Parts: sequence; structure tokens; C-alpha cells
Amino acid sequence: MPVRLKDLALPVTPVTPATTAAAAFSLFLSDAALFAVPVRLAEGEAASYGLVTRLRLTEALAGPNGRDVFAARSVTHLMGSQPVIALGDTPAALAAKMAADQSSSALTDGVIVLENGAYAGIVSPAQLLYLIPAGTAPG
Repeated sequence: MPVRLKDLALPVTPVTPATTAAAAFSLFLSDAALFAVPVRLAEGEAASYGLVTRLRLTEALAGPNGRDVFAARSVTHLMGSQPVIALGDTPAALAAKMAADQSSSALTDGVIVLENGAYAGIVSPAQLLYLIPAGTAPG
């Protein structure tokens, strides 16, 4: 049986758009293994999510006047533009291959996993890269 995305998904609790960049940064400081924080943008049947990576947030806050500009702002200002969202039953190797073929942000940001229409967790870029067969990464 192939490994599915839901088998790899880490149950990182989503934050709300009201979460500041400084508050999100504290989540990364308290968990060295945390690579991204999901942001729940909308509730209900039309739930939508974004993703803020450790790298993007750290770069923004460390830049010139970064703390002054971003610390009190909503974490949504630092989300990637098009997060990859996939169903939990998707074979992980297939998701990794599709991401590689599309030069997708999944290979740098990770994947948001949904199960039965509800948030189930996130999969790290490292896990996806590990699953891409040799010789199939984008050139």
C-alpha cells in the first residue's frame, strides 16, 4: 500500500488571520522542528487555508526594520501566494512527483492536507523530496 499524504501529515494547529507575525514567530521559537504554520482563512464548508513558512517569516522579521514593519501585522501578509492543498488519500509519491513537475511551492513550503473536507495537517517539503524518484526532479 503506497504512503498517503494523511500518513505523513503533521497535526500542526492552524492559527487565525488575527495572529501577528511576532506571535507566529514565537511558535517557531518554541518548536525547532516546525517548518510552517497553517493559517485558517475561512471557516465552515468553504474553509480555506494559507501557509507561512519559518524561512519567509524569519527573513521578513530579520530584514531592515522588519520587526517594526511586520511584527504587529497579521501573519497573512507573509503567506505564500498559492499553497498546495491536497486530499489525504493522495499517494505521497504522486503528490511529490506532481509538485516537482509543476515547480510547485510544495517543494519549498509543504502541503496542506484535507481529510473529508476538513484540515488534517501539513506535510514538510523534506518528506516530499524524499519521495520523488531519482532523476525526476525539475531541471
